[in-house]
Amino acid sequence: MKSLIFILFIPFYLFCADSMALKQQNVLYVQKLIESEELISKNFEKYILEKLEIPTIAQLKANNYLGTNFILTNKFGSDLSFKSVKELKLNYAISNDVDEYIKLLYNRDLYRNLTEVYEDASVSSNSYTLIKLQSPEAINIFKLLSSGESIASTCTSSLNEQYCNLNENSIRWYNATSKWIEYNKKDFENGNITIEDNTLLSDNKLDSLPVGTYIFINNGSKFVKFLNNILKVD
Repeated sequence: MKSLIFILFIPFYLFCADSMALKQQNVLYVQKLIESEELISKNFEKYILEKLEIPTIAQLKANNYLGTNFILTNKFGSDLSFKSVKELKLNYAISNDVDEYIKLLYNRDLYRNLTEVYEDASVSSNSYTLIKLQSPEAINIFKLLSSGESIASTCTSSLNEQYCNLNENSIRWYNATSKWIEYNKKDFENGNITIEDNTLLSDNKLDSLPVGTYIFINNGSKFVKFLNNILKVD
């Protein structure tokens, strides 16, 4: 009798062992999937800081970023891709027919620093994974790019009504007459600025600056913005 029970138990034991092994494999796969999304987020930020452009997934698969061998395929749902690049959204990577524990693991913040999951349980197509930009510089540059602005890689006096990259810390705006306004990338419109000459004190770009902003003229004069006017500071 004991021998019969043992023989009958073997298939059940093997089934449980296989099931446990599969579950462990799936957990590792989800962790790897999250790691891939984190890498996309990290290199997305690196790309916009270096290239001053919003990249496609294909452009991120370059040696200086994700690498040409980076894997986008995903056995739990759609391949890794952008849902809306201008909204920093990746496609939600888990389909509805996947075991609930996999979805819960994917949704958790446990392995996430640079991404965050938003699941709409009622309308699955509304779910997405958000890229979380880390640096103020990246956030400001992305805001400009996603609003339709372009940023030239170098600044020249021939530019007009366009931003350009001056150096690692600063960008400039050239107005319609090719006069420039210089911003710090980290603070942008929330920080002090430098302008080419006094004629720019009436430029409407200054309207968006907060009260108390210092405006430095390229020749050394300094002004401060008040609610309805801009006054020179001794």
